[in-house]
Amino acid sequence: MILFSLELLHSIVPSKEAVFYFCGPIPFMEAILKALNRWDVPNEQIHYEVFCPVAILGEK
Repeated sequence: MILFSLELLHSIVPSKEAVFYFCGPIPFMEAILKALNRWDVPNEQIHYEVFCPVAILGEK
């Protein structure tokens, strides 16, 4: 299992001047957000979306 880390992020993205978009399982997203915060990436450069199961109300 490969864990996400700030060091891995640095090997993929050489500059924190990028805009970051990510989605995935909650633990993965928490790891990425933690790494971006440690790298002092401004919040306005961080975008993510959470997908979770939803019950459909009024289903026939």
